[in-house]
Amino acid sequence: MTRFGTWQPKIRGKLFYNWPQGACEEALCFNDADQLGSKPYDVVIVGAGVVGCGLAYQLSQYELRVLLVDRLHDVGEGTSKANSAIIHTGYDAKPGSLESKLLHEASADWPGLAARLKIPLDPIGGIMMAVTDEQERQLEAAEKNAHANRATDVRILSAAEIREREPNASPNVRGGLLVPGESLVDPFMASIAYAEIALANGVDILLGADIAGVELGQPPGAPLHHLVTADGHRLPARRIVNVAGLGSRRLADGYGGGAFDINPRRGQFLLFDKSARPLVQHILLPVPTAHTKGVLVAPTIFGNLLAGPTAEDLPLDDPAATHTTVEGIRRVVEGGSRLVDGLARQPVIATYAGARCACSQGSYV
Repeated sequence: MTRFGTWQPKIRGKLFYNWPQGACEEALCFNDADQLGSKPYDVVIVGAGVVGCGLAYQLSQYELRVLLVDRLHDVGEGTSKANSAIIHTGYDAKPGSLESKLLHEASADWPGLAARLKIPLDPIGGIMMAVTDEQERQLEAAEKNAHANRATDVRILSAAEIREREPNASPNVRGGLLVPGESLVDPFMASIAYAEIALANGVDILLGADIAGVELGQPPGAPLHHLVTADGHRLPARRIVNVAGLGSRRLADGYGGGAFDINPRRGQFLLFDKSARPLVQHILLPVPTAHTKGVLVAPTIFGNLLAGPTAEDLPLDDPAATHTTVEGIRRVVEGGSRLVDGLARQPVIATYAGARCACSQGSYV
């Protein structure tokens, strides 16, 4: 829990870890559902990524009994920790779509939200770079699309204007789009801050508890459901919110949820030493394709340089979904080098991969 000088917030919620005996403090070890109290929860949120933690934060502001549960042993341990760490304006979304609406609203809300959560946010801005003649021909349509998405400050830059802003831009750059609203954020602290505030406000958090099944209650009246953990504990809930990421399909099968087909889409990244940070002044974005937004190069909130991701579709049960590969890293270097001259000569200090949900029905179902 974050320390606020000498003042400490009163923690109204309960925090438990379903860890093996001796692996955590006895007072925090989850052994029995009775530790959570006798009353059923109004809402149980399954999945403690940034969406689940954000929802817990919002619901903690109401007189509700809420439980946030995750099979992993900390919040934000899945897709939420292995991404590009960018607040996106949605300039390239389909105008009028739900994606466009949500990205526009979120982008406008983030500066104030970051201040309330006390997490860093850097409105560094982005440049989408065209490095082929065909990509250059797409810029006018991309600018119109951005304006239709209410990103009205987006404008076309010439190759010379890009080089003024980015002296290390690829010699192949033909032009691009200036996207002033793109920002950097700390991907770890967003989930943690949401969860800490929710806990302080009275939300209970249970980590390391894999939900193996759902027992649906029956009418009349407001039915009471039970989430059953792999250890056999039954967690009573009036409402269940499924934000379990790649585990959401299995959870939905437990309560007869609607049809959607998901698989892991792996994204591999390179993290460069802080000595590489002066190479880039903005978030540098490729012209997206129908399959992927492509490999970007961007500073991080911590002063490093980041390149990635790949976009590799894997089977849902693939245990290697978050492993890096030689081929994947090669593609990241090639993709980043199409945007930044000299990137391949910079020292790499880490590689990592994340897996997000790729849904055949689309990202919004």
